[in-house]
Amino acid sequence: MTDLKKNEQSPKLRIAEAYEATLLKHASIVGNGPIIFAVSGGPDSLAMLFGAKFGKTSDSPQIIVAHFCHGINKEMDQRSVELVRSVTNSLGLKLAVGSADVRALAIKTRQSLETAARQSRYEFFDLVARENSGTCIMVAHTMDDQAETVLFRLTRGTGLRGATGIRELTSLKMTSRSLKILRPLLGIYRSETMQVCIEDGITPIQDSMNSDYQFARSRIRHSVLPELQKINSATVDALSRFANLSQEAYEIIREKSLTLQRGRERRFPEQVIWNRGHIFDLGPSVVGYVFQDAWEYLNQSKSVLSWQHIAKMSDLVSSYRSGMIHLPKGFRFIVEQNSVSLISKNAAESTRPLSDLPVPLAIPGSSNIGSWVFETRMFRNTSNQPLVQDNPFIAFFDADSIRYPVALRRRKTGDTIVPLGMEVGVSVKDIFLKNKVRRRLRDVLPVLDSQNGIVWVVGVRIANWARVKDSTERILQISARRFDWQSLDGFFS
Repeated sequence: MTDLKKNEQSPKLRIAEAYEATLLKHASIVGNGPIIFAVSGGPDSLAMLFGAKFGKTSDSPQIIVAHFCHGINKEMDQRSVELVRSVTNSLGLKLAVGSADVRALAIKTRQSLETAARQSRYEFFDLVARENSGTCIMVAHTMDDQAETVLFRLTRGTGLRGATGIRELTSLKMTSRSLKILRPLLGIYRSETMQVCIEDGITPIQDSMNSDYQFARSRIRHSVLPELQKINSATVDALSRFANLSQEAYEIIREKSLTLQRGRERRFPEQVIWNRGHIFDLGPSVVGYVFQDAWEYLNQSKSVLSWQHIAKMSDLVSSYRSGMIHLPKGFRFIVEQNSVSLISKNAAESTRPLSDLPVPLAIPGSSNIGSWVFETRMFRNTSNQPLVQDNPFIAFFDADSIRYPVALRRRKTGDTIVPLGMEVGVSVKDIFLKNKVRRRLRDVLPVLDSQNGIVWVVGVRIANWARVKDSTERILQISARRFDWQSLDGFFS
């Protein structure tokens, strides 16, 4: 649409058309359920609400308004609640109001005030959506917000992914699901939303955070953009157009990059694993898109991994050493001799090394070491049928060949075992290498030690001398499991 045609239309009509176009484009997401409108009481969200009602038809989705108070300015919270309640009553809409002490949350969680406010806000919107069977959240980001976002990210040194700015459709990972967020006003100027409010006789609430110069976005909005507009009055349009072009370019390059590694990575709920040689061969220009896609998969959102982190990850892969990089949200990037892994906070915490303190194994009974649970039972060998050992974490032993007591412990330097099928000892380190047990998991696996040597490297090998033989009279069965692991996916290289 040309600027002339934009000016010929009323702002409310343009907003109504933008809203309807968004509904049509994302009809599969919107469905037939109600839509949650995030309304702060500011000009953008109020104008979005007025525009949506202006263009409402008989088959338009039901609108439920959600308003959140951050607890930063009590007086402003009260004014905004009163304003939003008055507007929703006049429009005949349902209103849900939530609140939190965002400043206290920021201190408690060691987050920035902006991050804590955003987290609290979207948790409330998600709650309203779930309670009302809502399909998605409508948020009133405008073309001006897009321009500010692009400037902010470019200033911080973003790559092409960050230059794509705000997306019309995004997903946000919540506790139990992925929250869909739509932004119908990315083609609407902030000045137009203010004009709609004026025409409807509403004086919107201006959020004090938007004018507080301690926030980078406020400085960009009130200082940087006005200076750029002196150079080019259409700076907002130019930056918005740049974001759109970046989105198109990013998707094309991303798809080509992912095609190169498709079928060569292994994805599990808490981790993504690659062959180190393959990642090295892809080259740094392609690897960034592969890592970013894996990051989005594990986060279940369009969360952006900074180019600084991606550069560090690429450098570690191309070096001749192993290592680990700490990433945001508790994630870990781990490079081992032949493998590369991106793992979530949960996976990282579940692979902490065992303590050095041995734990006696109860026979029969249940024992714990770290997050491991061991259950044992003793029974007579009354059958000539071989015991099926298709689960590496369930093992059977000749009970009378073991000298008791036995204990579970972490491996030690110099540990050896006489593995099944052999008559001489082999170092536990070599057993791990031969069976391609990941380096970061080697101190997570317990060994079962006895008075006559290591009986079992749990999940990997049992001792040959402790195996069940034809002459075995009593069988000791030991079952091991981790209560914090859903599966053993990705355990071995």
